[in-house]
Amino acid sequence: MNLKSINNLFLLIILQFTIISCSKIDLINKKTSNIEIVETDNIETSDSIEENIFNQQNEYSDFYNRNNYFNWQESLKLKKIYNISFGNKFDIASTSPSNFIISNNFIYYVDNKSKFIKLDIDAKHKVFEVLLEKEIDSNLTLPTSLIKSKDFFYVGFGNGTIIKIGNDGKKYWQKNFNDLLRTPIRLVNDNVILLFNSNKIISLNSTNGNVIWEFIYELNNKPSLSSGGQILVKHNLIFFVIPNGRIVVIDSIVGEPIDHSFLTDFMQKNILNFSYEVKLHIYDEFFSLIEDNMIFYTYDLNNEEFLLYEEKIYFLKSIYFSNNSLLALGNNNLLTSYNLKNKNIFWKVDLSKYLSKKDTIVESYVINNNILLFFSTGKIIQLNKLNGEVLFKQDLNLTNVDLVTAQGNYFILNQSNGKAFFYIQ
Repeated sequence: MNLKSINNLFLLIILQFTIISCSKIDLINKKTSNIEIVETDNIETSDSIEENIFNQQNEYSDFYNRNNYFNWQESLKLKKIYNISFGNKFDIASTSPSNFIISNNFIYYVDNKSKFIKLDIDAKHKVFEVLLEKEIDSNLTLPTSLIKSKDFFYVGFGNGTIIKIGNDGKKYWQKNFNDLLRTPIRLVNDNVILLFNSNKIISLNSTNGNVIWEFIYELNNKPSLSSGGQILVKHNLIFFVIPNGRIVVIDSIVGEPIDHSFLTDFMQKNILNFSYEVKLHIYDEFFSLIEDNMIFYTYDLNNEEFLLYEEKIYFLKSIYFSNNSLLALGNNNLLTSYNLKNKNIFWKVDLSKYLSKKDTIVESYVINNNILLFFSTGKIIQLNKLNGEVLFKQDLNLTNVDLVTAQGNYFILNQSNGKAFFYIQ
């Protein structure tokens, strides 16, 4: 065999080896793409999902306390009694335009024309309406948020205007901050807490509207999420998720930031990404956090230690904190209830025959040994809290529900297109 033949044979062998190798690599890649990450299930045997505690004597209501008390009669369907519209979807922000407050069979809210409205829910007619602001562009004033404290109301407009009024609509004071307000305002120790999209936090005296303290938290010029942030309260401490993703704590009594060392232990690796999302939850003495619908932590505030650290749950389309449980809805509509203290599983239930791909969890209540779930398409499912068994379901045939309010035997479901539907059970 001459040298030329040897070289040709050598090249042929190399070519065949390359083809075989590439085929194997391609086959491996195809197999790998179908591999599911399997989590080991640790079943919870010594704990159970705890029930909501309702405070019927609470004299104030706001976005955060809109479900202080309600009745739920098992297997009894909701009946539609009323609906309103805040205008078409092009006139409103990306969140519900206003939260409703239900008190003594009256409903209070602010519409897209900045009118403060009192509605008799039984008679289904307006008792009165008061124009709070003239010549307002609804793209700037929405969303609005509403607080009721005894005989007074506090209204927060999306353009940063805050107004105090009486239950007859009389105006007591008004403050204009000319700043985007996408986070619902909150009442803490009789002070009105504001979280602006400029990442500024302000506390106002509820009596006269004067500024008590203010702080601003910037983050490498990162823009804020248009949906705003979060405000949670534990004793005298106010926990904030700033619209840019930062987590801060302020003592509401002395008006000073608190440097909790455990907060610096949260990795927040992706915080500079514009799509970064973080949700906080406080139940009893347990502080929980979940990042990007996947990574979660739980910190014991009493014993000052992490119970869960950078735990991961994969392939989720929706999560919801419910007392001591994390409800995780998978892309396949498998609902899993995790214990927030140890990640043990209370139960799993396959909801694929009840839910569509579009369904996400909007609200959850644990009452009378049941878990009541509201979904974004208007579906309602009642589960046994001990084993996840489906006990009742109803489809209200709505779309893009993003807020649920429940008081007494009334339920209000807000859609992101500016419509709200009223039901009675």
